[in-house]
Amino acid sequence: KAQWAEIYRSPAGLVSGADLIVVARYEMSQPGRVVGSVPFTYNGFAVTSVLKGVHDSKDLIVEQTGGRMGNVIFGTDDGGPFVPGRTYLLFLKSQGANGIYYQINHQARYEIEGGRLIGFDPDDAVVAAFHRHTFAEGRRVIERRVQLRE
Repeated sequence: KAQWAEIYRSPAGLVSGADLIVVARYEMSQPGRVVGSVPFTYNGFAVTSVLKGVHDSKDLIVEQTGGRMGNVIFGTDDGGPFVPGRTYLLFLKSQGANGIYYQINHQARYEIEGGRLIGFDPDDAVVAAFHRHTFAEGRRVIERRVQLRE
């Protein structure tokens, strides 16, 4: 089970905690770095819109804990592998100057399916605020929070 550094109590907290909020289509993955015995995966996305933050490129790399080491697959409870061709709403943190981001936690990933947001853990109060709502409703929640901060 993952031990997340940041867990939020409200959608406003999640929005405030994100360096970058994007809508992006998943394209591919490749093995990333290995820290100790923990593998990481680099996930490539094509950004379709930026809702918070600055990201000038259409390409986006999101690092995810987990991957393959030899014959063993290591995973976490962050939603599992992304599905090629599917579109996601992602709440991300920057890793710094390298331009790579990571998903904040299990509250920070929503597949957009049929115009609705599908969260990984709908029993979580923050996820429930977005889960099964339309993308337009979720976008309004984000935009209100971003405007309040500015």
